[in-house]
Amino acid sequence: MTHSNAGPHTPSADRCRSIALGATDAAFITVPNMGPLLVDIAENTKRYDPAITPPGCASGVWAPIFAFRLASTVQAARTSRMASAETRAIGRPLVGAYALNTVWSVASIPQR
Repeated sequence: MTHSNAGPHTPSADRCRSIALGATDAAFITVPNMGPLLVDIAENTKRYDPAITPPGCASGVWAPIFAFRLASTVQAARTSRMASAETRAIGRPLVGAYALNTVWSVASIPQR
């Protein structure tokens, strides 16, 4: 016997999970990128003197990561996929992970 932590199997639960997944994924992407702009805080990298400083374009590595994650979320939220066993199994843990990362990003903005 296997135990499933996927939650209820109803169309409304699937829809709610998909909405929560989309909302938390959008927050996960926008808060770290837009937060410092909205709060008008610059990065505090000048107070540290690291031996190796990556070039400014190094943060560009996040663009494909965010793009693939967003594509995955869009696929999971599609009507044809939201009731699949895979989406049900990963939906709630991803919502929790994205929400926790967003909270961490909000908490770290003042320390930048």
